[in-house]
Amino acid sequence: MQPNHHPQEHLIASSASGALRPGASLVLSAHLALCPRCRGESDFFECVGGALLEIEPAAALAPDALDRTLAVIDLCPIQNPYNAPHLPMPTSCRQDWKVFPTASGVGWRRAWR
Repeated sequence: MQPNHHPQEHLIASSASGALRPGASLVLSAHLALCPRCRGESDFFECVGGALLEIEPAAALAPDALDRTLAVIDLCPIQNPYNAPHLPMPTSCRQDWKVFPTASGVGWRRAWR
């Protein structure tokens, strides 16, 4: 099935640069999965962005940049999905079940063997 309508070029460029809002990005990703023409445009914008990054000089970081970043990450609250009341763990083969992200939060599924 080929799409009959195509997104505007600026939307494809925004998606390739990571600047598109999540909902619009999801819709555009679905379109790109089915449309080779628009996927080619997206690939072009990604290549241009990559080329621009390659010619950009490296930025110097402070010696403690990694430690400060990790400290900020440690401050973020982490919801423990194992203790979440809305997420009962499957009773069969508990060791084979793993947490995975879903659109509504987290869920369970069997680990791939």
